[in-house]
Order: sequence, then structure tokens, then C-alpha cells
Amino acid sequence: MRNIFLVIGILVSSAIYAPQSFAKQNTVKTNYQGLTEIVEINGKNKDQIFEDSRVWIAKNFNSANDVIQYADKSSGQIIAKGITGLTCLPEMSKLQCMGYSSIRFAFTLIIDVKDNKARLKVENVHYIQNVNAGVREEIEKRMAESQFAQLIKQYRDDLNQSPKSVDW
Repeated sequence: MRNIFLVIGILVSSAIYAPQSFAKQNTVKTNYQGLTEIVEINGKNKDQIFEDSRVWIAKNFNSANDVIQYADKSSGQIIAKGITGLTCLPEMSKLQCMGYSSIRFAFTLIIDVKDNKARLKVENVHYIQNVNAGVREEIEKRMAESQFAQLIKQYRDDLNQSPKSVDW
């Protein structure tokens, strides 16, 4: 019984006095240039697309108020900052995916809207990772491309849905 308390005491004291570098996170600028895509949105004017884009951000990011950094309806521009985890590529094993579970992407999303279209730009991409983790640029680049392509596809699909009935 005494040994159990001794072991627990050692574990607690080592956790309290452990070097803080284990808890630190490192932000690493990537060579990934981002992604720009024009999304056709038929039958909606600039103001409708602008408002639908704000709703889309509110539904797809944790806190729209914290995410949206700039929104100007007259110029039709929304600038948002987001953080996303990595989604494993289909060709990766579960073991490989576990190695990337602590890495996240921080990015800027710029949405410019006009009648019947929007331009989405993902830029200023950074990795947020534990200090001890290594970065394999080529793999993370492919994962980022996949993640951001999925984000834009979701935007396209959501904004091109026919309006739901207001009768409920």
C-alpha cells in the first residue's frame, strides 16, 4: 500500500514540475500556397449570397463571432480565421493517421461575393503542432488540399440548396 502512494506521489510531482515545453505548441508557416475557387450560385444576388455565407460560417465553425474578422456587405467581402484538424487521406493507415492527430491547421478564409457567384480563398495556412512533432511537408500539403477542397465543396453544396419552406 505504501508503494502505491509512493508511485502516485512521484507521478503527481513529476507532472507538476515537468518542463513546460511539453505543453507548448508551435506554429509553423507552411509552403502551402492555399486554394482559390470560384463557386457558381445560380439564382441568388450578392446580398443573398453574403447573408447565406455568414449563416454557413455560423453553422460550420465553432463561434461565428470569433471567426469572422471582417464583414462588409457593400463590398461583398467576409474574412474569417479558422482552425481545423487534419482529416486522414484514404490511402493512409490508421497508425499513420494517429501520428497526425495532434496537428491542426490555422488558416484565413476570404469570401468575396457577386451576383450568382462567390470566390473562396484559403490562405495564410499554418500548422499548429506540439513542439516535439515533426512536419512532413508533402503529406501535410496533400492533407490540407483535401481538407480545404472538402470545405469549399460543402460551401458550394450548402449555398446551392434550394431554399427551405418558411412554413413550419
